[in-house]
Amino acid sequence: MVTAHTDEELDYLYSYADVEGRFLLDFGLNSGFRDGELSHAEYTDLVGNMLEVKRKPHLGWKPKKHHCRKVTVSQKFADAFRARGKRSETSLVFPNEAGKPNQHLLRDLQALTPNDKPFHTASSTNSAKRGRLVLLMRVCHLTYCRSASDTKT
Repeated sequence: MVTAHTDEELDYLYSYADVEGRFLLDFGLNSGFRDGELSHAEYTDLVGNMLEVKRKPHLGWKPKKHHCRKVTVSQKFADAFRARGKRSETSLVFPNEAGKPNQHLLRDLQALTPNDKPFHTASSTNSAKRGRLVLLMRVCHLTYCRSASDTKT
């Protein structure tokens, strides 16, 4: 069972986040990416409204179980992603200070809130225990449902 944040909890998280934290939350909610996928995301991964999870030999990284896939994101997020990419000095979306993939994104998310309101980062599922970033699965589902209904003719 996945533990999802309520709308109130999400509002609370966003209220504590700076611009970078809000973008990280937006990215996680729009993509449903695992933490390693977020860490190794590059601006070239977005084509149209599709974010691609693919092998990155130049970063020494591959997706979990080598599962490459494409995820549809909202137009609003795609536009924000592209605008951010134009301002960036690196191909990585979330680089660390050394310009390498930031391996501490979960810790950064957890740091958004005081200890009395912890950020849910795992559930009882094995994939969550292995580092899957669990943000609002309910919101992710709604986002995907809206994206799917937007593309129907």
